[in-house]
Amino acid sequence: GEALCIAMMRCNISAAPMNLWPLITRLGEAQILLPAAGLALLLLAQRQDSRAAALRWAMALGLGTLVTTVSKVAFLGWGLGIAALDFTGFSGHSMYAASVDIPLLAVCTLALVGRGRWVGALLGTGLAVLIAVSRVEVGAHSVSEAIAGFVLGGALAAWMVAALPARWPAQ
Repeated sequence: GEALCIAMMRCNISAAPMNLWPLITRLGEAQILLPAAGLALLLLAQRQDSRAAALRWAMALGLGTLVTTVSKVAFLGWGLGIAALDFTGFSGHSMYAASVDIPLLAVCTLALVGRGRWVGALLGTGLAVLIAVSRVEVGAHSVSEAIAGFVLGGALAAWMVAALPARWPAQ
């Protein structure tokens, strides 16, 4: 028992079987997430009770993209960053993972079950955290950049999910 506990504490998350981090990190790519968000936005826009959420989500994605892009241009163009935190800009993968996966799974839960938007959002949060961790594990971002991207996307996602109706009536 004790040996197993010690072995588990020494387990390195980086040593995932078959190193799945490169595959997991792909799940944060804009070319995958934005089309998925677009389809969900079309679904939301068709429902009178969800149009406000669709508008919020579109605005949130635009704002997240703008902030992330400005942070990267500020570093690349002028060297603006926070050296003490190893921060050169928001992780776009982390931001998109949070700002798309959280609302997307909330919408899917509503569509499939009729309620439970926050349960879906929690599942999406777990996936987004995994993607943010993958960005560090593949060496694409520092911890601070991955966290910043996740927090930005997560805040925007929460703003959107709050606008979803608590229940969708069966159709």
